[in-house]
Amino acid sequence: HIAGSADYTDMLYLDLCTPLKAASEAGDDVMYRTDHHWTTHGAYLAYVELMKLWGMEALPESAFTVEVVSDAFYGTAWRNAGMKWIEPDTMEYYRYEGDEDFTMTVHDDGSVFEGFYDRSYLEKTDKYSSFISGNHAYVTIEKNGDENRERLLLVKDSFGHSLAPFLAY
Repeated sequence: HIAGSADYTDMLYLDLCTPLKAASEAGDDVMYRTDHHWTTHGAYLAYVELMKLWGMEALPESAFTVEVVSDAFYGTAWRNAGMKWIEPDTMEYYRYEGDEDFTMTVHDDGSVFEGFYDRSYLEKTDKYSSFISGNHAYVTIEKNGDENRERLLLVKDSFGHSLAPFLAY
């Protein structure tokens, strides 16, 4: 909502269902089969739509190096549903030049990471928490040596974890 406005007619609305559904119908994996989260590709598509909404240009998908970090990702839906015959998902990070020039601080416990990923979770059941080190009350991401960058407050649920690296760019 824009400050000083008497009503909510100036609110920006973002429809992510339409582009994600279109991508899925075209054969793209936008949601994990074994989990309730979007894939990193799905998060990328959301990033593209956000950039359009904000009048900014998103990086093309070709600007990223896709790093497969797990070919054995079983999400919470798989663990809870008892459908053990379903094959695991593949989990990916979309890496870009300079993405390790960011420092991520988890203020809950004081953990500090270079970049956006806590790779220790890749050895655990909850691999999705490798994105910004999971669910925390307060995490900051800052680009090293660039204090004059614009700031973004991301009030999020867990879908925001895999979106944060794109928004930090």
